[in-house]
Amino acid sequence: MLRLLLFLLAFNAHAHPFYVSVMEVHYNEKAQTLECALKIFTDDLENAIGDFEGKPILNLGTNNEPTNADARVWNYIQQHIKLDDHQLQYVGREGDLDAQWIYFEIPLKHVKEAQWTWNGLIHVLPSQKNILQIHLEGKQQTFIFDRRKKSQRIGILP
Repeated sequence: MLRLLLFLLAFNAHAHPFYVSVMEVHYNEKAQTLECALKIFTDDLENAIGDFEGKPILNLGTNNEPTNADARVWNYIQQHIKLDDHQLQYVGREGDLDAQWIYFEIPLKHVKEAQWTWNGLIHVLPSQKNILQIHLEGKQQTFIFDRRKKSQRIGILP
């Protein structure tokens, strides 16, 4: 048993952290909007916002979260996620000490494809992977954004 414990401790000592965020996107045909749900680990988001703003962390998911936390989170998201010149519209945020969910919409009318830019967290986490999953007409497309590929031309509507 002791050997197993020592092996596991040695293995974990050399483990490399994995940094990832995931955005699920669904097209609402009636409203003609992309409905976006973005999941980011709380500590990664706090570190990124602190670095971006040069201000202290936000204590997201705690009772000490400042009243301007939503505004600071949303400002960061707007600066790091773009879909051509379409305006992102904030819907809300929820989370805890582990992860934050940020919800927003992007109004679209007759847009077949667009340039999607997503460079969040990369400035503090060089190995960050941002995964975009677009769900449309029962099909899913997955795209990965990282420090080498911060922007991609993506088909949006059929």
